[in-house]
Amino acid sequence: MKKSVARILVALVTMVSATVLSTSFASAEAAPLPDATGCNHGACITVKGGPGNYQVFGFLETNTSRYGHFHIWGPNLDYNSPDRTWIGGPGSGTPIQYGYGAGQVCVEFWQYVNGTYVSRGLPCKDVS
Repeated sequence: MKKSVARILVALVTMVSATVLSTSFASAEAAPLPDATGCNHGACITVKGGPGNYQVFGFLETNTSRYGHFHIWGPNLDYNSPDRTWIGGPGSGTPIQYGYGAGQVCVEFWQYVNGTYVSRGLPCKDVS
C-alpha cells in the first residue's frame, strides 16, 4: 500500500511540474517583440525585436518616389541596397535585415541627384 501511495505522489508531482514548466515556456514564447517605427525627412525605419535578435527595414514616406539607395546599419549590421527608384510606403521598402546586439539602428536614404548623392533622411531607433 505504501508503494502505491508513493507512486501516486511521484506521478502527481511530475504532472504538476510539467504543467508549470510548459505554462512558463508558453508565456515566454507568446511575449510580443517590441517594435518601433519613425521617419525623418522622408526616410523611415521599422525595428522589431531586441538585442538578442532584431529586424529592421527602411522605406520612404507615402506619396514619394525617389531614385537612390538605403544604407542600414546598427549593432552587427551594415547593409546598402542597390540603387533604384523607390516608391513610398512600407510595402515598397528594403528587404528585412537582421542584426543582434544593443545600440542604435539607423536607416539613411541617399538620393541620386545630378551625378551626386544627397542624404534624404536619417531616422534611428534604439535596440535595448
